[in-house]
Amino acid sequence: MKTYYVYIHRRKDNNRPFYIGCATNQGTKNTSRGKYSRAYDVILRRPRWFEVREEAGGLCVEIFFETTSHEKAYAMEKKIVDLYGREKFNNGLLVNECKGGIGAPGQFNSEKTKRKKSITKLGHLNPQYGKHGFESSVGKHVMNTVTKAKYGSIMEAARQEGLRAVMLYQYLDSKSPLKNHTNLVRI
Repeated sequence: MKTYYVYIHRRKDNNRPFYIGCATNQGTKNTSRGKYSRAYDVILRRPRWFEVREEAGGLCVEIFFETTSHEKAYAMEKKIVDLYGREKFNNGLLVNECKGGIGAPGQFNSEKTKRKKSITKLGHLNPQYGKHGFESSVGKHVMNTVTKAKYGSIMEAARQEGLRAVMLYQYLDSKSPLKNHTNLVRI
């Protein structure tokens, strides 16, 4: 069962919180770091987060709250961020860019930052540029369960299997009311 948790990153030197986060577990999908892997990850953190961790000589992770309701988890995250305040607004300890909750509400990017982010997604700078099928990390890979043939994309599978791509997309969409009458599955 999917659960959500709120975690606190505390400074190792004085145990004060400096970051509050919210993440999800996918039930049995445990990583090498355990079911609370996002709380221990250092990827996708802001530069200020790294600065504080370095100043403090490391961090301690506290799993503060766990629930099956994402609404409750996001509300708790927001409540804790409000309680400790954000450094960015000179009213607290936290390096959080946003005020908590789904979709990073309260995070504002300057026009300069928006331009920089946009440039990193153009042409050859985009990590997915020129990649298709199995080369792409975002491709929707498909397999024929009878022949065991693997396809790098739904389009490729539709072409090879003689199906309309639109129908195959709908067959393979788990939320679609259409029943999958093919031997094809997403992998």
